[in-house]
Amino acid sequence: MGKFFLVIILLAVCLYMWKDNIKEYFALKPAVVKTEQSEDDWCEVKSMDCGDVVRMLNSFSSTRYFEAAGNLLGTSFESLTMRRGDGDVTFLLPRDIQIVHKLSGKGKGTMTVTFDDGYQMKYDKKGNLVSAQQTEVKEVK
Repeated sequence: MGKFFLVIILLAVCLYMWKDNIKEYFALKPAVVKTEQSEDDWCEVKSMDCGDVVRMLNSFSSTRYFEAAGNLLGTSFESLTMRRGDGDVTFLLPRDIQIVHKLSGKGKGTMTVTFDDGYQMKYDKKGNLVSAQQTEVKEVK
């Protein structure tokens, strides 16, 4: 009888320790439609692959995120090349490249890169290319 209770207690401790992994494993995941990736679907920002940039941005601690991300991409709040939005941060880079990194909410950790010609590439939180498409260019008057 004592062994039975010991096994139950050990199982309860294991479930508590791995509860996040268990939730993620059994969670319903939305279907992801992968586009056919071609040789042209390659992105580089500041001489770094965009997938690497996503992983680096996601690795920064929340207390030093803005300083570290600014140093990585050469942006800052003072120069108005880094803007904080509703759950995301927008980095404005030279040659009209815009990076939007989601910090919270749905799609946390994802990144969207938009180039000056309107071509847009979206990456998941692991740095994998999810979609690449041509979007409409909005002219500023």
